Amino acid sequence: TVDSLRFVHWRSTAHRGQLMVKELDQEPGGDVWIVPDLQAAVQRGEGEQSTLEMTIIAAASLAAELLAGDERRAVGLLAVAGTGENAQTLVVAPQPGSGQLWRILTALAPLKPTDRPLAETLHQQRAIFGRRRSLTVVAPINSDSEPQWLSALLNLRGLELSASVLGIVQPDMVSLQGSLQAQLARYEIPTQLLAVGTRLRPLITFRRRRTE
Repeated sequence: TVDSLRFVHWRSTAHRGQLMVKELDQEPGGDVWIVPDLQAAVQRGEGEQSTLEMTIIAAASLAAELLAGDERRAVGLLAVAGTGENAQTLVVAPQPGSGQLWRILTALAPLKPTDRPLAETLHQQRAIFGRRRSLTVVAPINSDSEPQWLSALLNLRGLELSASVLGIVQPDMVSLQGSLQAQLARYEIPTQLLAVGTRLRPLITFRRRRTE
C-alpha cells in the first residue's frame, strides 16, 4: 500500500537521508463482545454455588458496568447453549444504552449448558466480531494449565481484537490467580479471577412504585 504524504516524518527523513514514515498505534474500537463459556464439561459445583451460575452472573454484571459507564461503550453478547442438534448460537450485536442491557439480560437468563467447546465457538463465529474490537471471555478455570480455548482466542489477533479474561473459580482455586495471570500476560491478555459466591456491588437499583 502507498502511505499518504501526511504520514511522512520530514525531520527524520532529512536527517537520515531516506524516507521515514510515522506509524500510528490504533486503539481497539469501543465495541465490546462478552463471550461466556457454558460448556458443561468444564463446570463445577451445583445450583447457586456452581461456576455456571457465576459465569452468567459475571457476564451480566460486566455488561451492566460497561453500559452504565461514562464511556458509553457498545456491548454485545455471543453464547452457545443447548446440546446436540438443539444447540443454539445466540448473538446480541453490540449496542450502547440501557435498552441493550435488558436485551443481554433477557438472553442470558434462560441459557443452559452446552456440549460445544468455547474454542469451537470462537473459531466458527470469528466473522461476527468485526475488526478492532474488544473481547472478554468469561470462563470457568479449573487448573493452572493454559485453557483449551486460549489458542482460538490468540488466533483472533488477526482481527486486531483486544482480549481479556474473567476467570470463574471455586473459592479453593483462587490461588491460581498469580500463575494464570503470568501465563496469559505472555500473550498480553489481562486476566482476573472471580470466586463463586462473591457478592458483587449493585450497579442498578429499582424503586418500587406504589399502585393505586
